[in-house]
Amino acid sequence: MLQYHNVTPAHYFAPYSPALFRLASLARAELATLVGRVDLALAVSEFNRRELDEMGFAPTGLLPLAVDTSRVTKPVQLPALEKLLTSDDQLNFLFVGRIAPNKKIEDHIKLAEHYKRYVDEQYRFIFVGKTDATPKYYAAIRAMLEQYRMPPGRFIFTGPVPDEDLAAYYRTARVYISLSEHEGFCVPLLEAMSADVPVLAYASTAVPDTLGGAGVPHGRRRADSRAGRPERLNSGSGRGEVGLFHPQRGRLGRRRAPRHHDQRHLGKSRLVPQHRYAHRAAARSRAGGRGRARHRFPEARLELVEPGRTRVRYPVAHHA
Repeated sequence: MLQYHNVTPAHYFAPYSPALFRLASLARAELATLVGRVDLALAVSEFNRRELDEMGFAPTGLLPLAVDTSRVTKPVQLPALEKLLTSDDQLNFLFVGRIAPNKKIEDHIKLAEHYKRYVDEQYRFIFVGKTDATPKYYAAIRAMLEQYRMPPGRFIFTGPVPDEDLAAYYRTARVYISLSEHEGFCVPLLEAMSADVPVLAYASTAVPDTLGGAGVPHGRRRADSRAGRPERLNSGSGRGEVGLFHPQRGRLGRRRAPRHHDQRHLGKSRLVPQHRYAHRAAARSRAGGRGRARHRFPEARLELVEPGRTRVRYPVAHHA
């Protein structure tokens, strides 16, 4: 039996790490050698399952991740950290995950520039996760911050943190931002919803499957995209729009509901639990969306230009 969490496409690492580019390429090649050699290929998301289908695996099915959200909802208070994050008027934008090219951290910087110019100058972007996964990419991000002349203290890279600190970052966040181009599942989306943090996410790869109709998914990464604008999260008091919480809580309720079984992809097997959101994704796939999610977006390249400068290159079609 195979359980597939996905492999980040190698092209994301090409400008920054030849070693990771080679490793990701080999991982995809080795995965292909398993076609016809496993009795059952399981995926943690409908997007991943479609990839297995396209590679020739059969039968395939879903085995969604069991996510323990208690690590971000347990009532552990950290007064010093929480005071640091809430003692001013700055809006906290949160991202959780490693700093890697597919996460498109450069688009967070452009979003911050848009927010600063057209919405409010009081903001703070917090990135919780490893910064040494792709050192050259992290260096390019730092250089881009200098190029944009972002005010000190507005971009915080914490590195790995214990669960208690992570829960505090979620509690004090006004909005969770994901602009990633490639996700096999994206656990932080569920963690943010569990912590009642409004989610604004780029609807790529497995992100729509994980959101399941909750949050604010949008189809463009550009900071001035109307679907992705965070302006309304800065209106009124409290954290974001109360109206966002209902579908997010409903999404979590569907994950906690008793599971049922779907045999469409498993033949006679009855072992793999399915969820309603996966059924909808599969229906969309049959209606003509099959295979479109992978690599349908133009590749953007963040380049480190010595000394201390960056530039972002997009294909012409991206600006059309």
